[in-house]
Amino acid sequence: MRPSIDWFRSLCVIVAIGAAGCDGRNRPSVVPVQGRLLIGGKPAAGANVVLHPVDPHVVSRSVGLTDADGSFRLMTYKTGDGAPVGNYVVTLFWCDAANPLDGCTDENLVKHDRLRGAYFDSRKSPLRTIIHAGPNDILIEADAVASSDEQ
Repeated sequence: MRPSIDWFRSLCVIVAIGAAGCDGRNRPSVVPVQGRLLIGGKPAAGANVVLHPVDPHVVSRSVGLTDADGSFRLMTYKTGDGAPVGNYVVTLFWCDAANPLDGCTDENLVKHDRLRGAYFDSRKSPLRTIIHAGPNDILIEADAVASSDEQ
């Protein structure tokens, strides 16, 4: 699962750089957010979870990487800090071990996604969540997607 972790670390760096460009006094405060991701009713280990604010004026994204039991903690500015209160579109990327990212020069990440891009694009993902004031424990449930070998 190393490729998924490397991809997630890269995503975290991008989020951190974006957040660094914001004046710390003006960026939205965050609340603790933990959650669990189920794909087809089963825990999804090693999946990347990204929350995209519905409000177009909010530029920060919150990210998490699932553990073996599908659990995750979100980060926006630093590890485990959480996410701002608001409405979100949820995107997922779950690295396909049969088609790993190591050494990949292909820009089409969808072919490396076990979910075949079904939840990859924030403009198309049907997944939504709301982060409320105070600690949050969210459940994200997505349908399993058949691989091209199974179709």
